[in-house]
Amino acid sequence: MKRTVVVSKVGGVFYTRALATKNSKVGEQGETEGIVKHLLKRDDIQVVYFGQWRGDIPDGMIYVEAFIDGLNEMSTGAYQKECWAYDVARLAPYEPKFAIQIAGYASCNSTLNNPVGAAVQAAGVRYNGPVINILEKLKLPRIVINNDPRSYPRESEMAWGWDYVRPRAILSQRTRTWPRRMRALTFECREVYAGAENWCEHIRLHQDKTIPCTVVSHAHIGDGCRFKERNTAWQTILSPQKDVEDLKSYSMRVYGQGWKYFSGYDPELMPGPIRPNEVMSILAQSKVCPVVAAGDNFYTSKLRTCLAQGCLPLFYGKGEPFTFDPFEKYVSLNNTAGLRITEPGDLLRLVRYWDREEQNRIEWVEELWRVSAPDWSMLDKCVNDMLEDRDMNTEEWWQTYGGYRVKT
Repeated sequence: MKRTVVVSKVGGVFYTRALATKNSKVGEQGETEGIVKHLLKRDDIQVVYFGQWRGDIPDGMIYVEAFIDGLNEMSTGAYQKECWAYDVARLAPYEPKFAIQIAGYASCNSTLNNPVGAAVQAAGVRYNGPVINILEKLKLPRIVINNDPRSYPRESEMAWGWDYVRPRAILSQRTRTWPRRMRALTFECREVYAGAENWCEHIRLHQDKTIPCTVVSHAHIGDGCRFKERNTAWQTILSPQKDVEDLKSYSMRVYGQGWKYFSGYDPELMPGPIRPNEVMSILAQSKVCPVVAAGDNFYTSKLRTCLAQGCLPLFYGKGEPFTFDPFEKYVSLNNTAGLRITEPGDLLRLVRYWDREEQNRIEWVEELWRVSAPDWSMLDKCVNDMLEDRDMNTEEWWQTYGGYRVKT
């Protein structure tokens, strides 16, 4: 007998990859689609997606749409409870075992009549609230999938007695433990590396390679975001300044936010942000693209984002902070001849090299695509343990899968 698992994307509407290529108001949500399609291959579970889904429904998946008609930050708490009760009534017959939620930018508060009278954002009411409500009402432990170092669960409901909102596992792109204060409670939080950076669903666009090099990055340099130290990495990549004119002559452009604060800022070379639906098309036209990690041994999904469009990622770093692939999972740190940028001037040298070595470039793209194939073993292991009712309160579980627990 199949048991039901609920899957949701936290914090917003989900768009399939096929639909996202036509819609500019969406981010990179491919991991949601990748996880759903992987789970649908299993013959022991039934997958129910709860929330807001846009695009074709995969064969075998059940879609239960969260009821948000007329629900916003100006609604009454009573009406919010009515909507939530309707959601629970439609999900309950499936008798879900647990929930898998893909982390997004969730609001801190989702309950309109919260105990401290905090203002609630529309996103919290319409998208995050329905998702966390089903956890508490149906008593569903949740696995959180995180692919962004800024998107860890931070719902204030965790501190108000919503025990099932607290993640019982966080599968991520690095391993670390950290404290988090919420109201009167301090949580000990832990994420574990699960290879989640390569779980995304991708669509390959077929376009002529007319751009030797493109940089698509939210640099977050001096714009109030964390990881400002990336300035050092990008200074190495885009220096020395005497090469700027050469980089322009190669039709290179550096897209993203925050570049106006960069010490090597050039308005022609760095025209600013682009819409999300433009990223795949630009990469599909580009031969190479530098990749910088977020630091802290965090593996980014940018590798397969580039490879999916036939664009060869140029790895940055030789072991220092913000090195991409610090554990040499894909390319040796000594490989500076063709794939790594370690010194000023390397970028222009590699752009020229790969511009003339087209067949070798294609072969490297296919090789990296092969070695970065999604590894689902940790997710499958966690799903199996939850189906078998393993004790989630042991130290072994905590070390293996992480989660949030109240610090005493």
